[in-house]
Order: sequence, then structure tokens, then C-alpha cells
Amino acid sequence: MQRRQLLAAVGATAIVSLAGCSILGGDDELTLDSPVEAVEAWHEAITEQDLDAVDTILHSQSPIRPVEEPQETEGNISVDSVDVDVVEESLDQSGVETELSGIDVDSDTISTFAEAENAVVEGQITLSLGEESQEQQVRHFLAIEDGDWRLVV
Repeated sequence: MQRRQLLAAVGATAIVSLAGCSILGGDDELTLDSPVEAVEAWHEAITEQDLDAVDTILHSQSPIRPVEEPQETEGNISVDSVDVDVVEESLDQSGVETELSGIDVDSDTISTFAEAENAVVEGQITLSLGEESQEQQVRHFLAIEDGDWRLVV
């Protein structure tokens, strides 16, 4: 039964965190200075169910807005390891369209993302629930907004 809970939690909400890593900088503000930091902060905020932080990390034009209450899961999901890196940077209009294909985003929004500094972060995480664990690939598209990296998807 724990395996089903883990798989449901991973598949439905992509819950991820960084063990022992705070999403807050020294002044109790989110640190979103790089695409990797923004992705790490996103996953930790999701795990901690910190909707204010999730809202702050999301780009204002993200298609996954509005932020909704997370689904309840039984047991504690934790992250055993996280390994993410920037795999693409400065995507043009065509690159952003490709990255966001299959997602309901209008052409003006795609242009906004293409005109901003943007990046794709990809990597692998290992989640656990009790004694069960699972590796999962993650991929996120981010763009600069108001001087900070913000998660789009």
C-alpha cells in the first residue's frame, strides 16, 4: 500500500524537497538567483505545502496558476537525493514553443518568455515514503521576472 501512496504522490503532485536546505535566504526572503536555486526552492515549497512560497516562485504567466491547496497524502514523503542542472539557456521563440508544446499557452506569453532570459533545468530526484523509494526525472522551464528566476512549468 505504501508503494501506491508514493506513486500517487509523485505522479499527481510531483512533490520534491531538498533535505536540510532552506528556501529562505539570510533575510527570510526566497533566494531565486539562479534557475537551479528556483527549482530547488519550488520543490521544497511544494513539500512543505508553503503556498505563499509556491506563489512567489511561479512566474506570473505560468500556465500552472492558480496555486491550489495540495492533495493530502498519508505518510511523509522525503527526498533522498536531488541532482539538477541547467541543460538549456536563452531559448528563442521556437525553442520556447517546443519546450511548452502540449501546454495551453498563447503566442503572446511565449513571446514574453522568449524575450526574457530563460532556461531549462533537468535532473533526477529520489523520493521515499517509508521504506519505498523511486527515482524520477524532472524538467522545468524558467524565465526571469522582476529580476528573479521564476518557474513556468
